[in-house]
Amino acid sequence: MKNLTPIYAMASALLLATIAAQAQGVGVASIGATGGLHIPSAFVLGAGDVAISQGNDHDPLLGTYNQHRNYTLGFGLGGGIELFGRLNHIQNITPGQTDLVGGDISGNLKWQLPIEGAGLPKLAVGFTDYGGKAAVFFRSIYAVASDELGPLRWSLGYAQSKPSVAGKARVLDRVFGGAELRLWDTRATLLLESDGTRRHAGVRYYSPVLSWLGDSQLVGSVQRSFGALDLTGKAADASSFNLTLVVPLQADDATREQRTRSAAKAQVALPALTAANAPAQTTEPLAVLYSSLRAAGLEQVRVGTLGTNLVVEYENQRYL
Repeated sequence: MKNLTPIYAMASALLLATIAAQAQGVGVASIGATGGLHIPSAFVLGAGDVAISQGNDHDPLLGTYNQHRNYTLGFGLGGGIELFGRLNHIQNITPGQTDLVGGDISGNLKWQLPIEGAGLPKLAVGFTDYGGKAAVFFRSIYAVASDELGPLRWSLGYAQSKPSVAGKARVLDRVFGGAELRLWDTRATLLLESDGTRRHAGVRYYSPVLSWLGDSQLVGSVQRSFGALDLTGKAADASSFNLTLVVPLQADDATREQRTRSAAKAQVALPALTAANAPAQTTEPLAVLYSSLRAAGLEQVRVGTLGTNLVVEYENQRYL
């Protein structure tokens, strides 16, 4: 068992690296922050990243309108800080006449705390809708923890929301949380969450990195609210969408190359090491892994890469 310890350590490190490589990006919540469908997470935009979103999620406590739009613009400022601006536009349109109602302009800020440690989730604090005085519809302060375990991302937080005119909190009030599960080996995820006032369920799709668009990524989601009520207390559940373009403005060449490889289609596993071409002495990671597996007694070992995924093939003819 003593001789196998380095193998276990190496396998664990490679597994964690593989899981990290499969992370598909970040989505933008309809409130104007990186996160789930409607709630923020403790993840933030990378330094130099810009996120542009459009959607039509609507808080029924603002009233009933036949047109509503959300526009958000976010910036990763570095140091774990992201800044978002949000325009919530609502209006009633009738044939031959436009009744412009207006909306809400707000600023949202989130800071990911510089706390690192084995087994610790990401931690962040933030606030929403701290711009404007005449119409403050979405104001809240919050703290949230998030982590990613294999195909599952989760977030759990607590928020204090400014009450609406009707005496009901609009967004992010008290305990909120959610989970995002990657659907098998695809770029689609399933999301379930609660913002403390409403529940939400939906699906999200992360596009491959678009090299022809400056290594940008498109993230689209559709969702359905549950338990939503309007000002009269009637059920007001609704479906909505959100589409985000994330642009890495300050990515260096190495980062761009890595993102391109992560988005590439599956390729032939190269380099593949077998007994015929394995070097006797090397520090190359794949060769070291190959040699360690062979030393452990495994047979027909092949080690290679498939895109950015590690691939290991072997036969075990030994018991215990």
